[in-house]
Amino acid sequence: MVKAIKWSAALALIAAAGCARGVNDHLAEARTGEPRAVHEAVVSIAQILQRKEDAELPFNAADEEALAYIKDVAVSSQVATNRAVALLVLSRLRRASAGDTFRAGVKDSFWGARLHAVQGMERQSDEAYAEPLRDLLAKEMRSEVRQAAIKALGRLRSPLALKTLLEVFLQRSEGAQPPQVLAFPFIKELSGLNYGFEEVRIWKEYYTKTFGELREEPDVPPPEDDEGR
Repeated sequence: MVKAIKWSAALALIAAAGCARGVNDHLAEARTGEPRAVHEAVVSIAQILQRKEDAELPFNAADEEALAYIKDVAVSSQVATNRAVALLVLSRLRRASAGDTFRAGVKDSFWGARLHAVQGMERQSDEAYAEPLRDLLAKEMRSEVRQAAIKALGRLRSPLALKTLLEVFLQRSEGAQPPQVLAFPFIKELSGLNYGFEEVRIWKEYYTKTFGELREEPDVPPPEDDEGR
């Protein structure tokens, strides 16, 4: 009886919040292909799904179809900002199961899409993300994306995450920079060691002993961003 009341109250809450228009209505508008319609549909559908998650209501077949549509926008839309907003809403949906979409997103040519893909990885904290995050950091030039990737790696209990964070910390060409400062507390937590920030030599010895010789920092040109598309 209590459960029935809870579900009835949740359904009433969703209706009162303006969800009388279902996901199928928004999908129909989005499939016109007009960029603004796609953007609005992605946001509106995500709001409906998020309210369902908050109310602990299951997704129905229409919801799953709409979720698949958002994932498709995230990886295949020709409008960079629509790919980014799709990745953003997926990062906030607990039941999105968007790991493959986030992996594709970190390779996007638009830095905003890469940023939201990384944020999705941070919220899920799956150890399988250590490798794509490491690959991203090897070539990423946008500071916002690099910092988000460091935060995402810091949430992983993974030797590869620790190795990557140590490389960020140790490869300093101009002294201490924000990425090293951001990585440092995660390194201490993941390694269980309490050496100081300035004890670079000791941290390098620890890296060499644990992971082998430290690789040279690559000279990577900035990626091409499609911000104007």
